[in-house]
Amino acid sequence: MAQVNLLIDDNLKAQGEMLFEALGLSMSDAVSVFISQAVREGDIPFALTMRTAHVPNAEILAAMQEIEDMRNGKFPKQPQSVENLFEELGIDVDG
Repeated sequence: MAQVNLLIDDNLKAQGEMLFEALGLSMSDAVSVFISQAVREGDIPFALTMRTAHVPNAEILAAMQEIEDMRNGKFPKQPQSVENLFEELGIDVDG
């Protein structure tokens, strides 16, 4: 078995790991699948185009991280009261 070292953007790596985990794959598995498919087809197994790929914005990435944290047993700080919740959400109840 050979070892391959890759340099990749930290954000892209994190996004890839979250996707691959949801698919039941490790990063190593995903790279192996890609290479196997490329060898099988004798080509890159998808079209290379000049279109800009959709990249999740910061809000989506934060939500994805929050879900991952929850899966790992880390939950966001809970408001101590309804008033605290409204305050954190910026809702003026005195109005």
